[in-house]
Amino acid sequence: MPLKITLNPDGPLVLAAEDMPFPVLQTTDGEDITVQKKKAFLCRCGASQNKPFCDGAHVQDEYSDANRCTNDLLQNYSSDYITVHFNRSICSGAAECVRRL
Repeated sequence: MPLKITLNPDGPLVLAAEDMPFPVLQTTDGEDITVQKKKAFLCRCGASQNKPFCDGAHVQDEYSDANRCTNDLLQNYSSDYITVHFNRSICSGAAECVRRL
């Protein structure tokens, strides 16, 4: 199974690498984060004190997918290795999601 990212409704993104080495994640400062397990839960609500990982803060903050913007401006950027789904309605424009690609 290749690297798989799934959406946990009203919660984090789940990054799983069952049959391959887990990728090295990076902080916004470019520091490597090594994950020892085959699965990581990544914060979507922005309230985690352990970013990029989920610490369950979405439950206390009552984060919900229903709170999404209703006028999404979606763009897709693809290469041989990755596809970035860009939503200008909710993006801060800091380019952190693609800066080191």
